[in-house]
Amino acid sequence: MLNYLLTLHFRNHHLYKKELENLIAGYEGERRFIELADQFSQKKLSLIWDYTFDIGTYTQIDVMILTQNSLNVYEIKNYHAQCESDGVTFKYNDHVVANNPYTQCRTATSRLTNLLRREGINIDVVPHLVLIHPNCQMKLANLENDISTLMMIDIPKHIYQLQPMEPRTADRILSTLNKYRCVSPYQPHTQYPFDLNQITPGIFCPKCGSYRIGIHNRCLVCQNCNCQEEKSSAVKRLIAECATLFLEQTFQKKDLLYLNNKQVGDSTIHLLTHKYCEQIKKGYYQSHDEFSISQLLKLYYRKGR
Repeated sequence: MLNYLLTLHFRNHHLYKKELENLIAGYEGERRFIELADQFSQKKLSLIWDYTFDIGTYTQIDVMILTQNSLNVYEIKNYHAQCESDGVTFKYNDHVVANNPYTQCRTATSRLTNLLRREGINIDVVPHLVLIHPNCQMKLANLENDISTLMMIDIPKHIYQLQPMEPRTADRILSTLNKYRCVSPYQPHTQYPFDLNQITPGIFCPKCGSYRIGIHNRCLVCQNCNCQEEKSSAVKRLIAECATLFLEQTFQKKDLLYLNNKQVGDSTIHLLTHKYCEQIKKGYYQSHDEFSISQLLKLYYRKGR
């Protein structure tokens, strides 16, 4: 979903700006937690990021870590706010949050426990709410005494104390989890629709985002920052971008040609589409490549959002 909204953003479609900002905050919070887990763990831990499973109801978990005697579940919130919980409601800068993160964490833990019991795996599933933003403040978290609340300052010590699970047991649990893993049913294409004719066509510079692109020999040259990119690399990037905008990464060649906007010759587009994509039926292609989120976010911050 983040790839999708970033792609629309760079095509000057800003209708979903707030949703994009929220997704980026969530992604950055989860990424920061994983970096801290790598930095402060005594030994390599079995970690799962962004796990969605289906046992009759779809459930998404931000991060899980397998430890010696338990499976730790982490609901991560990157709130830059004053938060509080009275055991029933959760407030964010005095506004009640519709989806109470403690409730989310309890629900995910209960469903994950049921999944494991179904497979004959008896292990404690331990929930944690992580408020990872360094400027987040939390009041009355002790009322949620069935769930550990971790602030940014608590994470290094918490991670350091975790002991890894025995490898064979970890492999068995990971294999079971992978059996139930699925793609999220919440597709951005239906939640956040767009009109292709209302987004900016052309190939933009991967360094500064400018559409002022010229051609020199076999390279595309940005007239704003002088960045050079080989045609084949630029078209491969364009294909990944186009596929991101459509369900199941499947697009029509006419849509790719529209996004290209004659910046690269049609014959080159045809050749590289056949090279990098699988033809599903006449005029329809599927790409298995995706934009690098880290590269997109670098450009997002470089452009000043």
